Amino acid sequence: MLGLLEKTKKAHKDFSSASQHLKNILPIPKYKQTEDLDLSFFTTQY
Repeated sequence: MLGLLEKTKKAHKDFSSASQHLKNILPIPKYKQTEDLDLSFFTTQY
């Protein structure tokens, strides 16, 4: 179970840096809203 949590945290960290990278490439307000929604969804998972 702990291993799964660590994997989830790592995946979230990877997702965060990837979305940050995308935000730098695509500074589109509509995309930003979607990203905020996705991040809030991810942070409520654990």
